[in-house]
Amino acid sequence: MLNSGEFTPAPRNEFKQLLDNMEVGQKITLPSIGQHPKHYGEGYQELSFFITEQMVRLWHLLSSDSNRPIRRVLSGPMGVGKSYLALFLAAKAYAEGWLLLYVADANVLSSNNADMIAVVICKLFFALNKDILTTDDLDKMMFGDPTEHNVIRAAHNILHTLLQQRGTKTLLVIDEHGALFQQDPPVPAKHALLNPLMQLAAWRETSTGARVVLTGTSHARFENKYVKSDMRDWLEYVGPLSDTVFDKLLDMNPILSRPEIRDQVKEITNCVPRELIKMAQSVNTECAISEQHSDNNIDQFVNQFNRKRQEVFSRDAHTYFHRLQDVQRHSYRCALSAMFLPRNKGDLDYENKGFDYQFLDLGLVYRTKFGSRTEYSFLCPAAKDALRSLYKSMPLPDDTVTAITTGAATGEQFENALFAFLMKYPEVILDTTNLAGITKAPVMIRSDSVKILEHPLSRVSENVLVRCSKGYPRFDYINGRTFIQVSVSDFPTHNVESADIAKAFVPDVGSTHSYDGKNQIERYLDATFGGQHKAVIDPVTKKFVVTKKEVTSMGDEQVVEDFRIVYIHGKPGKPNHTGKVKDFPDVLHVSLEELQKKVFGI
Repeated sequence: MLNSGEFTPAPRNEFKQLLDNMEVGQKITLPSIGQHPKHYGEGYQELSFFITEQMVRLWHLLSSDSNRPIRRVLSGPMGVGKSYLALFLAAKAYAEGWLLLYVADANVLSSNNADMIAVVICKLFFALNKDILTTDDLDKMMFGDPTEHNVIRAAHNILHTLLQQRGTKTLLVIDEHGALFQQDPPVPAKHALLNPLMQLAAWRETSTGARVVLTGTSHARFENKYVKSDMRDWLEYVGPLSDTVFDKLLDMNPILSRPEIRDQVKEITNCVPRELIKMAQSVNTECAISEQHSDNNIDQFVNQFNRKRQEVFSRDAHTYFHRLQDVQRHSYRCALSAMFLPRNKGDLDYENKGFDYQFLDLGLVYRTKFGSRTEYSFLCPAAKDALRSLYKSMPLPDDTVTAITTGAATGEQFENALFAFLMKYPEVILDTTNLAGITKAPVMIRSDSVKILEHPLSRVSENVLVRCSKGYPRFDYINGRTFIQVSVSDFPTHNVESADIAKAFVPDVGSTHSYDGKNQIERYLDATFGGQHKAVIDPVTKKFVVTKKEVTSMGDEQVVEDFRIVYIHGKPGKPNHTGKVKDFPDVLHVSLEELQKKVFGI
């Protein structure tokens, strides 16, 4: 077995020369390490890949000294590059001469026969390490009960002794690790040999040189059961590539990297490698069938791909949802609500537990760590549209319907209900009054789609309902040039501190944007509609005055006639704020009764 030619890697010095002095964005084509991940080399990039920021950061972590083992579980949807990350870490350890066990596909360990599992472990380990194994290593490998099969004893000592050393760094990398947990009981529960692949605590705290990396598709099941609360820091979330790295991958495709469609490709794929590779395959197929390669044709093919991906994601999401019990459906709806309506600290459902492992394994969302919190993001626009379509079809919880009907809704209940109905109906016309209850012109809200406000700001269609992100004060939604506040409190109670509308007309002194002299409204309108906007409150009339001047124009500023600020109130009763209407005569007020009639259908 020691002299077997199976799984033989290229010499270490080839890896060493290639990986020394690596840089983010560097394109590499690894020599053979004796195995390769599933689907490796199937895309147009073939066997090459790019060094990512996460690769560099994780290697620096693994190669640093520690007073305990370093264990990491790479977690993320299919297609974001977890296998490339795992392969890179294995290649670096091999180049540095560490004892290494790299398993590119854990399915080779998924057997009911312990001898077969042990043979695979020994073959892979010998192939990667036979040139550096010492006599002492070989003695340790065969130490133990002489009545036990030699191969099982050797495999056990590889996992429990040679890869768990004090001081000397070693690395275990298991890709497709989730394959071991598809059975019940899981494969490691059947074989004591594989216990360290199931119980992360089995890696002795005194084994300060041990490094462990586990990853693989359908992996959230493992996280859910075996990654305990005190191990959550060992989760390493993997998501879309950075712009820097994705741009280099995109540059390798001469069709999709065309300047005319490049930005569109990045938006549709959200910098997810798998989405780009699938798009390239789809576009190539369409080009071959139609024999058309013009920019217009490519644009059509790209949009066609996006629609097909939405159909796939939508089918997966609906199938999953309809298999759930009522209680599970409620939890699922709450988790989706938290994505569409980002929570602020203090909200009742701020600590929403998120999705279960079965949903995570569908691959429609990815996770990011922000301090002690985990945030969920849509994998790409097609996944977002699919989940939005599903969310629109979900009924409101009974307690929310009752609360809206009686006017007793909490802030979270009211906003959830309002948002759900605004998503259902692409156009809603609401009667308004001023803050003193005097009838004013109706306001129209168009919401063909929904977007979470992001920084830096970018152009947004007038028919998009923009949900303001956390940390964006004063407004909850923006629709075209209509800025909207939503609250169950009355206007005087709500319009204080960060929610004070007057502050939206004052330059953001002390913020990261203060250098441009713009206020919150001006900056948004400039980014969304172009030109240079001015937004002020007239010191005499107290009316809102918003103007626009085109950047290339030498003419006068033009008044923005359709600028609105709307206050949507979630409690019953006609407003009669005779004092506040003098300070804000242009604020349009929408009552709960109007919403019950026009939106909630009550």
